[in-house]
Amino acid sequence: NVNVWAPKTWFGYGDTPADTQVEPDESQDPRPLVDSVTSASIEQANGGVIVRATGLPPTQGWWLAELMPSPIENGELVLDFRISSPVDQAAQGTPRSREVTVAYTITRFSLERDGITRVVVRGERNSKVLRP
Repeated sequence: NVNVWAPKTWFGYGDTPADTQVEPDESQDPRPLVDSVTSASIEQANGGVIVRATGLPPTQGWWLAELMPSPIENGELVLDFRISSPVDQAAQGTPRSREVTVAYTITRFSLERDGITRVVVRGERNSKVLRP
């Protein structure tokens, strides 16, 4: 006999399920790198810096772009410029119509704690190197 209405098991009553939360493994991101990084800059902001990057995919319609950080090594933060391909077939269009711009915030605390002295924005064909 299964009791569907079981308020005694809600909100901490009864057995507690095991913690199954898993941190996402960003190294398995299925989105490809943007074809090329056309520009990148670092701007001072309250409490840190903002990294802005513009990429150029091969056609229009690319979306869900993001700068994905890799583990910091020797003061270098590598940001992979990841982007999702178009859902439908897309026109090539002009380079200006294909540009995608993204941003990533680095806190002053992280800059100091992790000793970040170099930021690399990585695309498929090229990378841009910045100094905070």
